[in-house]
Amino acid sequence: MQKIDVAVIGATGLVGEAILRGLETSGFPVGELYPLASEQSVGDHVFFNGDTCFVEKATTFDYTKVQLVWSAVNDTLARHIIPIAQSAGCIVIDNSSSYRLDDDVPLVIPEINPEAVFEMSEKKIIANPNCSVIQLLMSISPLVNLGCVNRVIVSTYQSVSGVGRTGINDLIDQSHTVLEDSASAGSTYARKTAFNLLPQIGAFESNGYSSEEMKIYTEACKILNRKDIDFVATAVRVPVFFGHAQSVHVDCSQAVNMDSITSAYQRSPGLTLMSELDYPTPHEHGMTQDDVFLGRLRHDHHTMNSINFWSVCDNLRKGAALNAVQIANLLVERDVLQAAK
Repeated sequence: MQKIDVAVIGATGLVGEAILRGLETSGFPVGELYPLASEQSVGDHVFFNGDTCFVEKATTFDYTKVQLVWSAVNDTLARHIIPIAQSAGCIVIDNSSSYRLDDDVPLVIPEINPEAVFEMSEKKIIANPNCSVIQLLMSISPLVNLGCVNRVIVSTYQSVSGVGRTGINDLIDQSHTVLEDSASAGSTYARKTAFNLLPQIGAFESNGYSSEEMKIYTEACKILNRKDIDFVATAVRVPVFFGHAQSVHVDCSQAVNMDSITSAYQRSPGLTLMSELDYPTPHEHGMTQDDVFLGRLRHDHHTMNSINFWSVCDNLRKGAALNAVQIANLLVERDVLQAAK
């Protein structure tokens, strides 16, 4: 298989590092790998397949050296740097929200809408969905495939690593100050996260929903190409370092046979359905795991047309890096990457 030269923008961040680890184990045919970051990280190094790779500046890198770029930086930086890679003819897999809703940019979860990679336009950008959207759609995909889902109500419990190292460091500092009964530490958020729950991720919009909650609605509809399913979300930041959890209620147009849906879950790639009385937790199943884990699958009290379950996902792996690497493997398997050269 022909080797492909690649770059990772944001290689020193949590998601960038997870992309490197994912590439080491995924079988993707990496030729030369270029880790890129901000000027402050230039000269630092990362390890890849046992080799030391030195970090270069993302804004001045010569992107004609590579065919494929992963971007793992925030929206502002993505809007600035990705056009530079585009102008060099690179395909970009972008983890930010900058391009997700653009009509000419496919939004892809390989287990759910792999055919969307063929919709890549001359922009040559493929967007990686929001971490909670990936987790949610993976967990309801067996029901969606039955064609009976009407409404999904989800409460997300999202770890602080969702905002990067600053979220982790804030939680550590705040936990020390609370336990030591000292002055409060600073916070990335409007309110303290330590020993607390914050039902706000992102700014509130005019309809009362936060931007994170609206991402779940808009991105899910785009990925499924369905506007007839209503997605209602409440997104909560929790004092956990890694792993996102969700409590999900699904209303269906017909009675759900529990044996049939259990069998469908067990056959679905990327999903692990736990035994009837067991359940996943972020500590046990939300770190260094590739699957989305489900537990407590049960009918509604009053109707067989609705089910409830609990899910946990590693937000840095399947919620971000793993999905981005899987998209790249999909491009190779379907000859999209070679055809786009």
